[in-house]
Amino acid sequence: MGGTATRLGAVNRVPRLWALAYAPHHPAPLRLAARAALRVAGFFRLLAQADHQTFLTH
Repeated sequence: MGGTATRLGAVNRVPRLWALAYAPHHPAPLRLAARAALRVAGFFRLLAQADHQTFLTH
């Protein structure tokens, strides 16, 4: 485990969604929706971080 898994674990800090996404006592559609929401939140956070990093060095 490393790279992407570690980075995504650090990015998705939404405890309520994690509890919904991975607790086996919640219905499957709710778990799937929570996992999708975590992916979307992670994507937007990475996008916001990328906006503040420069790719060109002068």
